[in-house]
Amino acid sequence: MNESMRENLIRTIQKLDDENLLAVSQYIDFLCDSGEEAPSDEDVQAILKGRQEFDLGEYTSWEKTSF
Repeated sequence: MNESMRENLIRTIQKLDDENLLAVSQYIDFLCDSGEEAPSDEDVQAILKGRQEFDLGEYTSWEKTSF
């Protein structure tokens, strides 16, 4: 990144109110997240239950559903 882009980003961030600064900060955290967080035991159980239900044909096909 060249210096003028860095300076432009800094100037833009300095103009943000607290609410928008927090939103930008959270978005940057999201972008930087490695995505390698281990699932909880509850997550694993929900995934296994979902797979079992799918194998039993217990799911909704959105193609067949009319609204």
